[in-house]
Amino acid sequence: MGTRTRPTGRLKLPGGRRTLFVKWVLLNAAAIVFFVLGGLTYMSHITGAARVAIPVILVLFAIGTVYGGRLCWRAHDCFWEDGTLKSRVAANKILHDAKWLDWYAYRSQVAGLCATILGFYVIIEHQQSGASSQRLAGGAVALLGSFVGVLCSMVLLQTHRWLEHDLGHDE
Repeated sequence: MGTRTRPTGRLKLPGGRRTLFVKWVLLNAAAIVFFVLGGLTYMSHITGAARVAIPVILVLFAIGTVYGGRLCWRAHDCFWEDGTLKSRVAANKILHDAKWLDWYAYRSQVAGLCATILGFYVIIEHQQSGASSQRLAGGAVALLGSFVGVLCSMVLLQTHRWLEHDLGHDE
């Protein structure tokens, strides 16, 4: 079959720089800024289990996104300067390894769902006692944990999509 050329709409940087890695850096920089600003804004309002659930989600995200960055860095070595594929075997190995990004993305969503369940448990458990502060803390776990889990999975899945797009299988 030979090699295939990359799509013409691909981001090109002068000097053969690692364009996929640059996109990964920009996406993750935006996500990290968002998380830091959100954490600084809302951390003083979150109590109880939310202080455990959200860091667990962020740890899963950190591990997955570092692995994704490593794959984006390696993907550059699969192409010649003119954009043709050097080795289908190397590209398939990276695509195989990229399936771990799905694993981390789905675990982030599951951790967000666990935070939701835990938050609603706190709301229901303290409904009889009338402790409104406990109910609000449970709501924060429910809503914020789910939001963080879904946002983390979106970033990880976008990295996987970029890898599949650049290294995609021949049709």
